[in-house]
Amino acid sequence: MERNQKHLSYADYYDKVYGCFLGKCIGGTAGGPAEGRKELLDFPLNEELLHKCLPNDDLDLQILWLELLESEGFDITARDMAREFYEKVPYGPGEYAYFKKNFARGIYPPLSGSYNNRYYKNGMGCPIRSEVWACIFPGADETRGRYVEMDGSLDHERDSIDGEKFLAALESELFFSDDLRLAIETAQSIVPADSKLDRVLRDTIRAYDEGCDWKFTRGMILRNYGHADCTNMYQNLGFILISLLYGKGDFRETIRLGLACGYDTDCICATAASILGIIRGAKNLLHEDGMSDTGLAVAIGTKRKTGSIADLARDVCAVGLSACNRFGDTATITDHPEYTAVPDKMRTPAITVEAVYDGNPTIGPDAPTAFALAFCNRTDREIAAEISITAPDGIGCTPECVKLCLKSGERYLLSCRAEVLPDTKILAETNLFTVRMSGTFGELADTFGLVGCAVWYRYGPFLENIRDISHVPPHEPYSGHLSVLAGENLSDIVREYHLGGIADINHEFVSE
Repeated sequence: MERNQKHLSYADYYDKVYGCFLGKCIGGTAGGPAEGRKELLDFPLNEELLHKCLPNDDLDLQILWLELLESEGFDITARDMAREFYEKVPYGPGEYAYFKKNFARGIYPPLSGSYNNRYYKNGMGCPIRSEVWACIFPGADETRGRYVEMDGSLDHERDSIDGEKFLAALESELFFSDDLRLAIETAQSIVPADSKLDRVLRDTIRAYDEGCDWKFTRGMILRNYGHADCTNMYQNLGFILISLLYGKGDFRETIRLGLACGYDTDCICATAASILGIIRGAKNLLHEDGMSDTGLAVAIGTKRKTGSIADLARDVCAVGLSACNRFGDTATITDHPEYTAVPDKMRTPAITVEAVYDGNPTIGPDAPTAFALAFCNRTDREIAAEISITAPDGIGCTPECVKLCLKSGERYLLSCRAEVLPDTKILAETNLFTVRMSGTFGELADTFGLVGCAVWYRYGPFLENIRDISHVPPHEPYSGHLSVLAGENLSDIVREYHLGGIADINHEFVSE
């Protein structure tokens, strides 16, 4: 990999990283109380909230990734990240819950973020985790992109992952130039052209450039990209741009505008303030803007040595310095102090296995499942391996045993078939298969899952009329028997009778 020619002094690097996470904490707290409110919130900013720190998943998960790198090194996988998330994050709203359920059922990244996650697959849950990657890999587009891809795939699908990449690229660019518009344009270049994400970004910038009022721009975003879920990415990425562009570099006004837009206000304010924090740096936030190190309020199972945001920034910088030595596309950071290097752990097993599903990762009584197991030789030599596949109770799998000989770097797809056995009385929702691999390299094992399809019997819906006029004979006009209250219109009541219905839960529609 060609060496990145960008340089950054440690003093500037630390100041920008510290400013980034100061902004993240301050903005997240300012927007936190209104999270989920969808109305226009055009109020003065509450100054008191700027000097507190509330727990926020926007920062929690980034601290989780930081500590994973500190303990395990850079050779982590998406599965490692998924395991940390599953074991150490106690809460589970939206896409987090879908990820956790998928992971527990053996549906691993990248499918864990998309399977059965239609409603939340393009949420804000991963774009809000961008700052740690920008700060650790300034200027390193390729390397940073790999980690963002792993991160986002845990609980999201394509556009949200690209949204996280966009924000991380924007933030990374600001380590070398304070030109916000240039950073936005540079980051836009990595977004797939004419994707929905690309369109909302371009439409928002166009509205600003054409002189539209920020409230008009907000309305345009909601009209063209609005979603019922307050945490949906498209509208909130647009609102982040509103706060940055219309805020014109004013830290307080940027946060106020993000809050005024409503919806995922903690994410909007935290992200916009972190971006402005990189531009302005911690020194300016603390001394010119009158901000303070509010400390951290972490709500997950991490082990911070102190609660100081300054110390968090130093730890991020230490991992960033390690990245400079490890990856060629990271900028060179000069005049840095001594630091504790990230451990260089050789974590890759001799053979890895991954389930490759043909469609959904499911199995049903009348739905045998075809899938493949992808085996990859990760060593620099040819290896032979004996493979055994153990299916869960009630399910058969073929083949059960095979022998493979793989060249260095070779990836081999083993075609498999699983089916529910005829005498199976109960099909579990979670069905974990175990793959064991043995050879001169020792013994290895991994798992994958198939979700049991539930058998449903649907009755109904059985609806009754919303108004009871069963006493009216069919030859008689019935509209006169529909009671109309003061202020109501008879034609509306008739239409309600035509379209409405109720289901009486006390009425036995089907013999039980």
